[in-house]
Amino acid sequence: NAIKHRPAGEHLSDDTASRSRNFIERIIDGHRKTGAYDGRVRTRFPPEPNGFLHIGHAKSICLNFGLGLQYGGETNLRFDDTNPAAEEQRFVDSILQDVRWLGFEPTRVVHASSYFDQLYAWAEKLVQDGRAYVCSLSLEEVRAQRGDLTTPGVPSPYRDRPVEESLTLLREMRDGLHPEGSHTLRAKIDMASPNVLMRDPLMYRIKHATHHATGDRWHIYPMYDYAHGLSDAIEGITHSICTLEFENNRELYDWFVDAVGFEQPPRQYEMARLNLTYTVMSKRKLKQLVEDAHVHGWDDPRMPTISGLRRRGVPASALRTFCQKVGVAKANSTVDIALLEHTIRDSLASSSPRRFAVVDPIPLEVTTWPADSRKEFSVWDFPDEQGAERTLSFSRTLYIDRSDIALDPPKGWRRLAPGARVRLRHAWVLTCDAIDVDEDGRITKVYASHDPDTWGRQPTDGKVRGVIHWVDASSAVPLDLHLVDRLFTVESPGADGDPMTQLNPDALLTHAAKGEPSLRDLPPGQHVQLERLGYFYKDPVSNHEALSLTRTIGLKDAWARKQTGPSPSTKVSSPTAPAGPRKTKAEVREAWLAANPELAAAHSRYTQTHGLTDELADPITRHAASCAWFDRVLESVQNPSTGATWMVNGVLAHVEAEALDTLPFGPGELAELANMVEEGSLNTGLAKKTLAVMFENGVNPETIARTNKWVVLTDPDVLNTHIAAVLEANPNQLSAYRGGKKKLFGFFIGKVMGATGGTAEPNLLRKLLAAALEG
Repeated sequence: NAIKHRPAGEHLSDDTASRSRNFIERIIDGHRKTGAYDGRVRTRFPPEPNGFLHIGHAKSICLNFGLGLQYGGETNLRFDDTNPAAEEQRFVDSILQDVRWLGFEPTRVVHASSYFDQLYAWAEKLVQDGRAYVCSLSLEEVRAQRGDLTTPGVPSPYRDRPVEESLTLLREMRDGLHPEGSHTLRAKIDMASPNVLMRDPLMYRIKHATHHATGDRWHIYPMYDYAHGLSDAIEGITHSICTLEFENNRELYDWFVDAVGFEQPPRQYEMARLNLTYTVMSKRKLKQLVEDAHVHGWDDPRMPTISGLRRRGVPASALRTFCQKVGVAKANSTVDIALLEHTIRDSLASSSPRRFAVVDPIPLEVTTWPADSRKEFSVWDFPDEQGAERTLSFSRTLYIDRSDIALDPPKGWRRLAPGARVRLRHAWVLTCDAIDVDEDGRITKVYASHDPDTWGRQPTDGKVRGVIHWVDASSAVPLDLHLVDRLFTVESPGADGDPMTQLNPDALLTHAAKGEPSLRDLPPGQHVQLERLGYFYKDPVSNHEALSLTRTIGLKDAWARKQTGPSPSTKVSSPTAPAGPRKTKAEVREAWLAANPELAAAHSRYTQTHGLTDELADPITRHAASCAWFDRVLESVQNPSTGATWMVNGVLAHVEAEALDTLPFGPGELAELANMVEEGSLNTGLAKKTLAVMFENGVNPETIARTNKWVVLTDPDVLNTHIAAVLEANPNQLSAYRGGKKKLFGFFIGKVMGATGGTAEPNLLRKLLAAALEG
């Protein structure tokens, strides 16, 4: 069966009308109003081809190319190939592939090396103008004489070298007549400048290396600060966007483009780089991961490289959406990786057909089923009974997952155990009658009886522990399941030690699994949701003999319980293994508050005076900074519990307590948002969208809601009009609902909510929809 699936939404769209402008867009809007750059917008993405791009580069790609598309302008992909010792053609090829995979086509693909002749000509001119000189100090001596923030630099003894002598040496350097490190070309600026970068910076250094594009023609190569701004100027770039670490370089950028005489030079603008928890973004550290064989290459699915994420099955649309959610800010912060994971799940949920697979299969014999009988039946690909159907079979021997059976189950166990009943997903209710174990006490086989009256209905006494998935042993296909998880075990790898000692040993686990037969025809690059396991992707480049599926993301955040104990392992193990003692939430809370009297006082005040639950008070009182911030929320919020809910789930879920004061909005704006929810002028979904805009630019929630027309729809006549249109557009589902498939009610709720942009008042919608469906 070829899998038919829903479209994944892989298209680019201009959503700027539905959100407020970021600070770069506001700058461009101002330039267009004044006629700067003749109204043109031309940006560039300038990677150095010395490694593979990572997710931080994805943010820059989406911003630069997005601005070009948004303003009808142009965006160049320019390879900053000025260091031949570290650059390779394979990196050039991978970067171009990554940009196009993200959905962008460069206006031009250019190279800094294409401008080497012009850059060199300008270098000679600056020497002739007395604004540059050849220095014969070693690099160590140059650094030693540069000074620091409190001490001015010492001028080079070669600073006043005669122009003709500098020109002669520069030409000899170009022609390869001097060894590496013997000379450099330096700009003559100001050795006492408070900006250390302006203290006669290097423009060229000698490198006898073969360049991947220019071969052995050049023996000197321009420094980044010299080549970058001038390359922008050559290409007519209007807005040169980089990250905050280059803020001090802007003065030097301007000096060079002004020195060579550009009348309308580009200008540099700095934004916050993307930092992500549980992730390293340093190219040096990523290269170490590859070269030390901690991973299988730059495109290993554990890597935060774009090629690694692609190999893992992350959709390009999910990365674009994530970058949009992160937004463009002026202050550095660290984004919780959970936001990326949530975005990936959200992008796959509606487009990934469901399938069955068991990671650690053990046989289950249905003793009440005839040995030579087999039942085939159809099930929907999606839980709302939409899309395609596929065929499952049921016979006497099935496979279930070892994690679904326990000899001595813990309290609250909702799966199989001796004498326990569970439902097989899409099939009957089973009772576990017997279990075989080996000499080590390991379960080898399960025996169960089925209740033939429970197909599509509950047993007469209604008692069923839970639902488990399964596959028919007679038709099961072998699978290699690759379970991918976070590469590091700590939020900030390298912050307190060598990150290579903080690697997660369970970041990639492979299991010989069993799956339902429809997986055999899975096309390369297809996503499926393996029920209860996560979203998986058929690797198009896998060389495994068995059908190989890589887990793109789990169904929920397995790390979310970290405050109540160690992060759970992704290893699939038997629940019968004895678990170590684990503290309850109450015990963790008691120990934490006992050790922090000031936070304990705040916790008591929040719960006893303001009526918060422990679940809301706990995360707020994990840090004094979050308590101080929330106290200001309480000054103007109508319902403390509503304010705390948005504080915990809307703010602290994405921002560390120490970074609260760097947010573009304050406690008063969050209180205003909570009040709008409390008053009913915003529902939860619209409030989440409003908060996302607040994170981006700090506009107050009332203005955001009014500008975007995000108000709760409570007019019955308008709602009935939307309901009628949805029923008319879905006659088959309407007929099925009226024929008895009442669970399609949720399908219609979703359709009307979509038609109203999520603004329909839920209770009124349910009442009106129920009446309309009954006809």
